[in-house]
This record gives sequence, C-alpha cells and structure tokens, in this order.
Amino acid sequence: EAIAEGQQLYKDLNCYGCHGMRGGGGMGPNLTDETWQTGDGSDASLLAQVRQGKGKMPAFKDVITDEQAWKVIAFVRSLYKGDPETIKW
Repeated sequence: EAIAEGQQLYKDLNCYGCHGMRGGGGMGPNLTDETWQTGDGSDASLLAQVRQGKGKMPAFKDVITDEQAWKVIAFVRSLYKGDPETIKW
C-alpha cells in the first residue's frame, strides 16, 4: 500500500519529469541502481534530499509530510535493479 501511494506521489510531484516514470533517469539521475550522484543512497540521505532538495532537485519539505516522503522512498526502493549484495539502506 505504501509503495502504491508513493508511486502516486512520485507522479503527482512530477518526479518522473527528471527521473523517468520507472526511475531510469533522464534529466535527473537513475534511481534504479546503486550509484548515487549525491549522498550515500541510505534512507536517511534520500529523506534529506526529498525534504531539503540537493543540486537541481527542489525541496519538497513544504509540499509533503515526512510520512509521504517515506512512501516516495518506498516506491523508489521498489524500482531497484542493482545487485542485492550492494544494498546499504
């Protein structure tokens, strides 16, 4: 349920405009592998980026709650296609 809600938020917030509908990237970085352009890819790092923004990514702290941000992160995690051995979440 959280993943489905996160997917809807991902669409509503226009995350796909930069990261693609399935997180594969475009103007923004790929979200489906273990490579992170900013931060270390940890849950805490992702939450900070979603809430406060980073580089060209806008801040969403005034747009969504922490709970909603975690749902977006749950959706992003569901897109992962990298090596399971490299997960450090």
